[in-house]
Amino acid sequence: MNTRFLLVGTIVGAIALFAWQTVSNAVLPWHMATMRTFPNDSASTASAEAIRAVASENGVYLSTRGVLAAVSLRADLGDKSAEMGGMLARQFLLDLAAAFILSLVVMRLPAVGALAIGVTLGLAALALSGIQSFSDSIWYGFTYPYSIVNVLDNAIGATIAGVVLGTLLNRSRAKDAGVRAQGGVGMGAREGARMG
Repeated sequence: MNTRFLLVGTIVGAIALFAWQTVSNAVLPWHMATMRTFPNDSASTASAEAIRAVASENGVYLSTRGVLAAVSLRADLGDKSAEMGGMLARQFLLDLAAAFILSLVVMRLPAVGALAIGVTLGLAALALSGIQSFSDSIWYGFTYPYSIVNVLDNAIGATIAGVVLGTLLNRSRAKDAGVRAQGGVGMGAREGARMG
């Protein structure tokens, strides 16, 4: 096992994932375009109070009448954006865990180009995220546009991380394979021994 690649891949892969998520969530309008907001912020406070009255603690609530609610209210029912720093830190920790697993997966792939590795991870994410997101649409009423955006977001993130990890792994494999002659020809241990 290439421990150095695993360590560097985890850190760099997490940075790549986090960078894409920042662009996807803060720059591109596609996530917000799939959600509805309450009519005004003062109504949101009244809504939050009404929700807290029927959902005494944070969690996911379900009604057979077609209501699914993810409740994550602050104790004072205040604006959650005040907690942005903590949420970003937890997201980066999640990205570190995901990048570690992706690094393990990439290490098991044959020696191919970085783009091929990126496409492989992207397709895997497309399938797995599609199962999860569209199951939520089927069973819990998430809108199809919401699911499509999330599936594409995950597939793009995995593709970017895959290209980054593939590039790192290929450099690591080339370095481990032998030294490079001035002409750029890679020499393994066998060729080096014959020349010596």
